Amino acid sequence: MAVVADGEFPGFDGKLVAFDYNLVARQNEDGDVVMPLTEDSIEKAAEFSYERGDQSSTVRVIPNNAYSVAELLDADLVDPEKDYVAQVENISFKNGHANQLILAFDQVLGLGGERAAIGYNKAKLIRNGDELDFQLTANQAAQFESYKKTSD
Repeated sequence: MAVVADGEFPGFDGKLVAFDYNLVARQNEDGDVVMPLTEDSIEKAAEFSYERGDQSSTVRVIPNNAYSVAELLDADLVDPEKDYVAQVENISFKNGHANQLILAFDQVLGLGGERAAIGYNKAKLIRNGDELDFQLTANQAAQFESYKKTSD
């Protein structure tokens, strides 16, 4: 789904609404998504909530097997023991599907450091307490650590 904020801050003269992602016409060079929406279609759309308990006949919620991009961007890349390897900095999409994880490592206070990309489906998405993480196999973690040493 593509979630759109209508009006002001949601809850204060505004609401979140969701449309099927297949309505995305294109993405411009700045990363902005272009969709054929009108004020009327947004106004008539059911309200959207990330809280599954809010579901009703007038509120559409995130599906049980889905994650928001914001939630995925808070994830870390971890090894089999769930030890930190890198931070998920961004996610690239291709044809409406997550394609690559853009990873940051060796940062100081969230700045600088190095970047790497791996295929989105190369790491296993796991729940780590209340958080989501992407977990590497032992072999992948060893390869990534080797890569980190060569990038210095």
